[in-house]
Amino acid sequence: MSLKQAFALHQQGRLAEAEAIYLSLIKIQPKQHQIMLLLGALYIQASKFDKAVNCINRSLKLNSDNPQGHCNLGAALEGLDRLESALASLDKAVILKADYPLAWFNRGNVLTKLKRYELAAQSYAQACHFMPDYPEAWMNHGLALQSLRQFDDALLSQERALALRPDYAEALCNKGNTLLDLKRSKDAISCYKEAIALKPDYANAFYNMGNALNSLKRPLEAIEQFQHALTLDPNFVQVYCNLGATYKELHQFEAALTCLQNAISLDPEDADVHFNLLHLYEETKQFEQAIVHIKKLRSLRNEKSLDFEGPQLFIKMRTCDWQDLTQAIEAVRLRVFEDKEPTELLPLLAISDELSFLKQAAAQYTAKNYPSQLSTPLTNLISSYERIAIGYFSSDFNHHAVSILSAELFELHDRSKFEVHVFYLGHAPRDTTAERIAAAVDHFWECRHIDDESLLTLARQYKLSVAVDLNGATAGCRMSVFAMRLAPIQINYLGFPGSVGTDYHDYIIADDYVVPDNLAHGYTEEIMRLPCFQVNDRKRKVSVNTPTRSDLGLSGTAMVYCCFNNTYKISPILFDAWMNILRQVEHGVLWLLGDTPSTQLNLQRCAAKAGIDPQRLVFASRVAYEDYMARYRCADVFLDTFPFNAGTTASDALWMGLPLITYSGHSYASRMAGSLLHAVGLPELIASDIHGYQALAVELSLQPERLQELRRRLIDMRDSCLLFDTPRFTRSLESAYLELIKQLPKY
Repeated sequence: MSLKQAFALHQQGRLAEAEAIYLSLIKIQPKQHQIMLLLGALYIQASKFDKAVNCINRSLKLNSDNPQGHCNLGAALEGLDRLESALASLDKAVILKADYPLAWFNRGNVLTKLKRYELAAQSYAQACHFMPDYPEAWMNHGLALQSLRQFDDALLSQERALALRPDYAEALCNKGNTLLDLKRSKDAISCYKEAIALKPDYANAFYNMGNALNSLKRPLEAIEQFQHALTLDPNFVQVYCNLGATYKELHQFEAALTCLQNAISLDPEDADVHFNLLHLYEETKQFEQAIVHIKKLRSLRNEKSLDFEGPQLFIKMRTCDWQDLTQAIEAVRLRVFEDKEPTELLPLLAISDELSFLKQAAAQYTAKNYPSQLSTPLTNLISSYERIAIGYFSSDFNHHAVSILSAELFELHDRSKFEVHVFYLGHAPRDTTAERIAAAVDHFWECRHIDDESLLTLARQYKLSVAVDLNGATAGCRMSVFAMRLAPIQINYLGFPGSVGTDYHDYIIADDYVVPDNLAHGYTEEIMRLPCFQVNDRKRKVSVNTPTRSDLGLSGTAMVYCCFNNTYKISPILFDAWMNILRQVEHGVLWLLGDTPSTQLNLQRCAAKAGIDPQRLVFASRVAYEDYMARYRCADVFLDTFPFNAGTTASDALWMGLPLITYSGHSYASRMAGSLLHAVGLPELIASDIHGYQALAVELSLQPERLQELRRRLIDMRDSCLLFDTPRFTRSLESAYLELIKQLPKY
């Protein structure tokens, strides 16, 4: 037996035989530190890290200034996840031997695990400095730079690794990931294909290919890649997670849930999986289940869990769970003002009308998720065609509030002057509303599976003069394409009632009430003013069959106050006002949308706590649109929400002749209903504050003749008032487009 024999067996991978000889030699030569060091290295190779630490420490007691010993000790401690101790050992190694590439490399690995990416990048750079032909170090240097979002430099490092080793599948895959971060999805896919050609069983490459295909809006192909990755590695948690997210986007909720449950069974502590389950349960209105995952994210408190405050707040609002709501709101405000971190925007409209808060939140959210990126400059700013090309972009060109309001606009556009393009971004198949819009326009483009670059090319091909974003910061939006500049004039309208905080939405459509001059500072967009901000459809379908109050669970003699706004718009302060109204109007009932049992139960509990019989809250289920419209005939007054007013529901109620009471704040969302009341000639129904709002609601219950007169006025003026004069709205909008186009340099 000799050290030479043991070392040869060690190199051949015959670890058990090598170990036996090393142990025998140590018995003979207990102070031979080199044998202990080699045995420690063998134990690292065999993933027996405790034994490795013991051996290497014995070696270092005999020779404390051995840089290799400290380097190996660092590797063993890293294997035990004792990262700070590992870092200390590796620091000692590079102090003893500055030109020690392996120690610098291992040090970079430990720093990466500690998420100290800047120091990791520096450590990898030192490894590359002392060994320029070190492809692993170049690759990991690129990974650290990628974590620092220094994507261009990261790409150079990955390319350096590949220059040294062209068949390095892992570096190809990481190069693809960097290209994906640079929004070069097609180039990324080429890298993944090369990696797979070199290493056909490389599950990670198939996984990343799926992510790239998702970014190109090719979810069905992405699913195929994810499924192939799982055949290679059935325990790949992140594949299940992203496959589930893809199914969710396609509204295949059962398949999504199955994938995410598989993921959570494999790793109950994975924050990404909990986050995706939270959003799945939120979208399917299984709020109790969503809250389970919020609690888990709170306990994890890692990078992903920091994002749970927004969804948590939205779920509490949607279920009217107001316990600790103030703390949840404060957490979101601190996230915006102190941490400068983005959060979901839609819930914020229902918690505050403070313009500075909403503007800053929007700017942070869109800068993080949809940063400005003018890839290629616009040329020939205005179409040379006889007609001016306008593009409307939305994921909601089906039976959705946006299309319920705007459908007739497309039918009334002056097609002799305007070439109208509609870009449908949603995944749902066309319904009758979509077919109606498609029949009214020059081009109806289905873009659900078109990537950003292709969508940009399509839009620019027709030389759009105006691009109208009907999504804003809502689900299904493609602000990433607006960030690349689709048209010389880009407008934020209708989908998101507020500023989206970008520098590439040039205008927001408003009127003098919804955004008066003294509040225009709260918007990054310039104000494009129309007589009334809201478009309407005069062809709303209303059922000819009016249900009786008895059919709807309402008393025939009650004073019926209704509010069919989404429940997340109901605030505790507003609900207290409603209870004060019912306290004074003994025969009054409150008729609300009852989306979920938990929402109903929470509101009934709050009513009881306020001393109001919970039976005086009546809940309406969701029904077909024409039946929903007919229900308004059974109510007496619509009570609006604050600070997020009714929009489509307000015009629905007014169209049906139902008086609406509101009060206004500072934000766009808090002034919508007031604008609509001005547009139907009933500004007297706008209270100055919440106290006036309560007083007006009680007053109308005591004046049935006045209530009837308000109904009559609404019905009589419906065909002539500003709010429902869709031809006038269309001509005003077209005139505004033309004025903006005249101001362009190349007009």
